[in-house]
Amino acid sequence: MTNKYTKQYLKALLYAGMILSFIGISSRAYSQIDTDFWFVVPELSYRSTSTAPTGGTPGIMRLATLELDAIVTVTMPANRYDAGTNPSGFQDIVINIPGNSSYALDLSSFIDSQADPTNNRLENKPLNPSGVNDFGLHITATNMITAYWEIDYEFGSDLWTLKGQNALGTLFYTPFQNRYPTKFQNPIAYSAIDIVATVDGTLVTITLPVGTNASYGSGVTTIFGGVPFNVVLNQGQTFSLFPVGYSAMPADRLFSTKIESIGGPVAVTLKDDAIRTGPQSEDLIGDQMIPTDIVGDNYIIPETKSANTAYLIAIEDNTDIYISNPDGTPVAGVPYATLAEGEQMLFDIPGGSK
Repeated sequence: MTNKYTKQYLKALLYAGMILSFIGISSRAYSQIDTDFWFVVPELSYRSTSTAPTGGTPGIMRLATLELDAIVTVTMPANRYDAGTNPSGFQDIVINIPGNSSYALDLSSFIDSQADPTNNRLENKPLNPSGVNDFGLHITATNMITAYWEIDYEFGSDLWTLKGQNALGTLFYTPFQNRYPTKFQNPIAYSAIDIVATVDGTLVTITLPVGTNASYGSGVTTIFGGVPFNVVLNQGQTFSLFPVGYSAMPADRLFSTKIESIGGPVAVTLKDDAIRTGPQSEDLIGDQMIPTDIVGDNYIIPETKSANTAYLIAIEDNTDIYISNPDGTPVAGVPYATLAEGEQMLFDIPGGSK
């Protein structure tokens, strides 16, 4: 979709029937195979129905080995169990997985539900004025594995692919769909950026685009577009930023947000909960981001029977975007568009094309 002189950040958003999901495919190999992963679980609103009482469950970490056995350890470094000093902390989970096998680690018991709304031990949510929690997960393995966070319930399912070392960086730009609003839910559903630090004393600077405001914390404190906001996180601590006042409006999504860190790399998770693509829909999308130092300049959108929408973000000024049909001919104009650093654009792809 681009030539070798461009650099842009693409996340493809597929709309197929009533299901939306993030898909990004690059000519470079952003493999999720690794021995070290960091992840922050996003909060999802539970829906008050008899068949699907909570949006965040079942919440399952799916782990799979390659040809070698692996001992996998799941920890919560900022909230680690200690019989003397932290008896309510997260106890390390150690799993022995044979080669060429998979394991489903069900963490639903750590997630709130309609039956127990105070069970706040995993999902990153505004529980205090600072917006900082101790919920970051660290997964290590003695041999290469793959890891996915799966939410699978009746009214919204998705996978967050954990990208290992490729998820860690010091500079990110965030893409968000800005076409559909959030469906009203009680408790409220919302989109968010969730950040986890991997090193103590990490200074995270968040800069929203001018004209876009955001909120954080239980007091719903506002930060303003164009004004850098700083938060210091220790290893395993997390921070969540959401549209100002939990806004459901598409224009208030936090696309083109710049995230920088000093002192250590961070991992960034995006979620867009209960997207209203139709009168009865409440679709869920999300992904773990990759930093700007490994994004590519050549992307392919897979062929589907339904129309696709590709969202692109430039990481440099004067980025020329070239979009081609499957036969290699330009879609329209050469270049199709020129973007400034941090600028997001969308391109609608007709059904059946790629």
